[in-house]
Amino acid sequence: MKKYKNAICFITIIVILICIFPNTSADTAEYFDIKAKAAVLMDMDSGAIMYEKNSQDMMYPASLTKIMTAMLAIKHGDLSDMVTASYTAVTQEMSIYGSTQGILEGEVFSVEDLLYAVMVSSANEACNVLAEYVAGSIEAFVDMMNEEAQRLGCTMTHFSNPHGLHDETHYTCAEDMAKITLEAMSLPDFARICNTTSVTIPATNMSEERDLFTTNYLISNEMVGGYYYPKACGVKTGFTTPAGYCLVSTADNGIMHILGVVMGADTELDFDGSEKIQSFVQMEDLFEWGFSNFSIQTIISSTLPVAQADVKYGADTSFVLVYPAQEMEMLLPNGYDLDNFTKQIFIYNEGSIAAPINRGDVLGRMDVYLGNRYCGSTDLLALTNVKRSGLDAAAAGVKSAFTNRYIKIVLAVVVLAAAAYAAYMVLYNKARRKALKNGTYKGDHRSRIRHNRTK
Repeated sequence: MKKYKNAICFITIIVILICIFPNTSADTAEYFDIKAKAAVLMDMDSGAIMYEKNSQDMMYPASLTKIMTAMLAIKHGDLSDMVTASYTAVTQEMSIYGSTQGILEGEVFSVEDLLYAVMVSSANEACNVLAEYVAGSIEAFVDMMNEEAQRLGCTMTHFSNPHGLHDETHYTCAEDMAKITLEAMSLPDFARICNTTSVTIPATNMSEERDLFTTNYLISNEMVGGYYYPKACGVKTGFTTPAGYCLVSTADNGIMHILGVVMGADTELDFDGSEKIQSFVQMEDLFEWGFSNFSIQTIISSTLPVAQADVKYGADTSFVLVYPAQEMEMLLPNGYDLDNFTKQIFIYNEGSIAAPINRGDVLGRMDVYLGNRYCGSTDLLALTNVKRSGLDAAAAGVKSAFTNRYIKIVLAVVVLAAAAYAAYMVLYNKARRKALKNGTYKGDHRSRIRHNRTK
């Protein structure tokens, strides 16, 4: 199973940026209205919302709850650990109308087999067994569920049990379920288990082996036909009367990885009179709508210069062109106007960039925005080599020396000292000549001898 990663990245890598997706899909994509109370279609590489309907309305999740339960068991447990089912686990809040694997008090399972029971056949009591294994009690595990939901940024979620049997205080919304599933799918063991169509759990100390078959007919037609969708992978179904039919699934067409949430769907009669569960039907329609109306589009090319940087002491040029180090690509509605993106260019040390420069040297940065929302950045690289001019550099050095403040001060002091000395010598010589003429000069011995000889 392919590991899905939640990460903003550049391309050569594909960059699809988190939570910056333009809210203009209705203007540039074919209109679509899902037949369910709430839905979300999310890009898995970024978390960007491609489609939503009542995505923040309070909804009952039913067995979609088990996505959180399985994720926490994988994060905090060991799949090879052996766990004994307690009386509380197999009886607390259980309903004769809920899905079960008939687990008995004292029966021993591996954590991995319990996860198959939870995610493949949707066994409610298996959730309680895992809850006690992870947290020591069901109540403590529910606290962990709510803490994890808060950590993931869920704003409309409150869990009251680990399995999803109806409780008025147990609710979520389609957007929160997408966030939870996105996190869960980053775990390879979760992604593998939730996409398992059938599995045999080995015999336990109290039971023969169990054959489990998925309740997600989108990924298998082994039990029920008419819903299979070859691009689908995982994740979980859910149903209670108050919740309606619910489904979380992912799909991959080789280019895009998308995640869908459908909540509060109903059943409808098909053209042949058969009853069709609309959570599966609508999910396939939602996926196909996403694949048909969105594409990866280049918003920044790495082959075209975007600006020029002034260069000092260049042998043959006074500037160099710069180009983006990486392409930037984004998942956008088909036909989206790329002029909506703005680019802010920063040249480092602008005005003082000096040759030599080598092709590929980082000279600046470009930030990309959609409206006032930051999309990402890329370095700006020199497109060509720029050789240094020795003559220009030397001349600039001399000029710089004479324009340096400290050198100016030193030169001024030297000039003033020279002027003062010259003035002093003029006055001194004048006074000396006058003294010689008057015979009053009391200079050095040689001066007196010369003076006497003149007499």
